[in-house]
Order: sequence, then C-alpha cells, then structure tokens
Amino acid sequence: MNGNTHCCRWGVFAPAVLCTLALNPASHAADDTSLSLRDQLIADAGAYDTLIGNRSAVTIDPIAFVQFRYIADVQDQQDTQEDLTVGFVNSRTRVGLKGNLSEPNMDFFIWFGFTGSGSSLLLDAWANWHIDDNFSLRMGQFKLHSWNEWTVSETKQTFIERSLLDARFASLYGQGVEGTWKNDSIKLTASYNDGLRSWNDSSPGNKWAVSGRAEFLLEGDWSQRADFNSFRDEDPFMMLGFGGHIQDGDTLAGAGGANIYNNDTKISQWTADFQWGLGGSAIYAAVIGNYEERPGGTEYDQYGVLIQGQVFITDDIELFARYEWGDLDGQAGDFAIANPGATMEDTLSVLTVGATKYLAGHAMKFTVDTGIAFDEVSGAWNGGGRGWQGDDAGANSQFVFRAQMQAIF
Repeated sequence: MNGNTHCCRWGVFAPAVLCTLALNPASHAADDTSLSLRDQLIADAGAYDTLIGNRSAVTIDPIAFVQFRYIADVQDQQDTQEDLTVGFVNSRTRVGLKGNLSEPNMDFFIWFGFTGSGSSLLLDAWANWHIDDNFSLRMGQFKLHSWNEWTVSETKQTFIERSLLDARFASLYGQGVEGTWKNDSIKLTASYNDGLRSWNDSSPGNKWAVSGRAEFLLEGDWSQRADFNSFRDEDPFMMLGFGGHIQDGDTLAGAGGANIYNNDTKISQWTADFQWGLGGSAIYAAVIGNYEERPGGTEYDQYGVLIQGQVFITDDIELFARYEWGDLDGQAGDFAIANPGATMEDTLSVLTVGATKYLAGHAMKFTVDTGIAFDEVSGAWNGGGRGWQGDDAGANSQFVFRAQMQAIF
C-alpha cells in the first residue's frame, strides 16, 4: 500500500472514528492507545485537507506554437555552388507546459522544441519562486538575460527571425540560478550559470559565468516589455536596458548550437538597448560589444548595432524595417565556408523590410520580409534556419525572401 492510499484512507474514515471516540469519552479516557490514535487521526485528517487544498491550488496549462516558412536565398558565389536556395521549412514547433502553485507562490515552465527532422530538444525547464512582491528566485535551464532581443519570445518578434547579430552574440540557454528584483519602475536580474550556450549539458567546462541585466521603465507597464510590437489600442511604453555577461572557461554548446569557442576562452559582453512603443508604432535600438581572449593570447573586440521600427497602417496590417551592422575584428576568415582562413569582410551590413497581417493577434499571423546583405555574410553571422547562407570569400550581395505563418495553440 503506498503513502497516498494510506493518506486517503485516513481522510475518508477519520471523521467517523473521531465521532466514535468523542461519543465514548469515559471508556477511553484512561486508554493512552485510544488517545494516541485520536491525535494521529486528527493530524492525518489535517494533512489530507492540506493535500486536497494544494491540488486545487495547482494550475497547469499546455501551450504550443508552429512557425512554418518558405525561404528563397540568392547568392553571388565565386565557386561552383548553386546561387539559389529555395524551399519550405518547419522552422519552429514548440510544445510545453506552464503553471503555478499558490502555496508556495511558484510558477514553472517546461518547453520542448522539434527540429525539421523531428528530433526533440529541451529548451526551458525551470521553476520560479516568488519570495515576495518584489523578489523571485529561478532555478533550472532558462534564457540568460543580457542581450534583450534574445529574451523576447519568438512569437512576439516583429520580423520573421531575429537579427544576425543575435545569431552571433546571443547567449541562448544556460543552466543555473537567477534572482530578479522588480518594482514599478526598475527591474534587476542576475544569474550564476554554466556559461553562454551551455544548455542541455551535464558536464560544463566553464570555471564560472555571471549574467545580468538592469531595466528602467520610463512609461507604461512591465507587461509591454515582452513584445516588440505596439498595437494601436495600446498605451505608450518606454524602457531603457543594460546587460552584461562575463565568464572564464570553455563555452559548451550542448545540443543546441555550434561550439565556436576554444577551451579556456575568456568572454566579456555588454549591451544597451532602448524600446519605445507609441500605440500603433514602435522603435527599438540596441548596441552590443563582445570581447574574447583565446588561448595563446589572441584577442577579439567585436561590436554590433541595430535599429528597427514598425508602424500599423491599419488595425491589423503592420510595416517594418531593420538595419544591422557588426564587426568581427578579424575573425570572419575562421568561419569561411569553402576556404577556412581566407580573407573575408569582417563587417556585417544588412537591411530587412517586410509586413505582417494579423489574423488573431500573435496567435495567428502571416508575415513576409526580404533582406539584402551589402557585404559578405561570414559563417560567424549565419544562424541556422534564418534563411541566410554563409558566403565564400569574395562573394557579393546576398538577398533573402521569407514568408511565414504563425499559429499559437
């Protein structure tokens, strides 16, 4: 007989037995065994009531979404590779569970992704304890908070895909402990973690890693921070943010990304961003710096800047544009596709424009966008699934066209 069955049995029979004991006090007054039994029944009945109460205080909600795309990419390569790459791709399929407990005040999130080949990948897996109205403590695997574009959900991005700066500099997921303090105008987040892109790794090689972010709400409320779009019926919103990450050791990719660092690489990142929603239009701008010190003394100082804007021309049609620039500080040749070590452009210069038709808000929308890269796109900038291809040395402009349907269930 298991413990749960035992608890439920006492919970069912405890009232009847207690009544019997209460109606016969004289016969049991001197009976220590009966008194002990009564006390145990009272305790078990209370435990049973608590168990039932906790069950009713748990909420669990399933969630899923799909992003299905068509991509056409045109390159001007210098070798015999095909210049045109086209096709459909099931870019993202996500399923998961989210929920909370009322006592203790805790929420949780478990999130799986499926690749185009059908294999699964654990993304988020964390529990967040709200210690009081201002402070919370999260443990598990989660998005590291530094570069803001990465922390905004894939479902609430303005463009079909995040920028190529994000492909190069985003922290992705990490494992660790994160504390957050927030009031009506300030939010501070800091985590001790296994390092950049350390997700799904049971044996991280970093000596230590710390990520942090400070956000200042200048107008609006915090719920608007999670969406790059500003619909016509929304109030104005304005936020200024600063983030950083430092680590000493090896960046391990786990199952989710390319391991682009060597052992004992020291990394320092800093970022600043500005988000402004005007109720029908919005502006977002960000800058990031990335410093790497490799074994042997090789150092890289890398930078990136992006600015994007969007405007609704009707209640459900939105136009948008983004420009991004970056500099790899001599590292581009390390990622050359055909000839590693070849001399390649270190700079990134990309313009993307597009439009979205909202059928049911973010729950159902259709988006098209097109981008042009004015310089070679080094493999270091190329993020898998974004539509861009890594160029050979000497390649000219690259164009990409993308169309996507998004559905959230």
